[in-house]
Amino acid sequence: MGDFGMSGDDLEQMYQEVILEAARDPHGREHFAADVSKEQGSAPADTTVRASHEYCTPGESHQFNPTCGDEATVHAEVSDSEPHTIERLVWDGHGCSISQASLSVMVDLCAGKTVDEAMELFRDFHELMESRGAG
Repeated sequence: MGDFGMSGDDLEQMYQEVILEAARDPHGREHFAADVSKEQGSAPADTTVRASHEYCTPGESHQFNPTCGDEATVHAEVSDSEPHTIERLVWDGHGCSISQASLSVMVDLCAGKTVDEAMELFRDFHELMESRGAG
């Protein structure tokens, strides 16, 4: 992967700016989810996924990271007709600026895409994370 003509310090500064901006002005955030970790006391919340339709129309996923306390619920509505398109994608939660920025960027990248396009982004992201910086 190229460095886009930027020094390591320039890339680091751009990275920090993207995270801070996305955390400061999160896209797709709506207040709709209960704080499951507080409801359950000290026991960490399990991951919960709910869907009322074969194509997850609408679907909801709750994620909780017990090591840091980050918590998020993502709500997605997908069209019934082909190609299945993400018509609405919102989230609610709390946590560090990186987790909040990640949710915001996810909305920017996936809202309006087909499910297949969103899954391709997921595969690319997963491959990048598994590469441990190798690109």
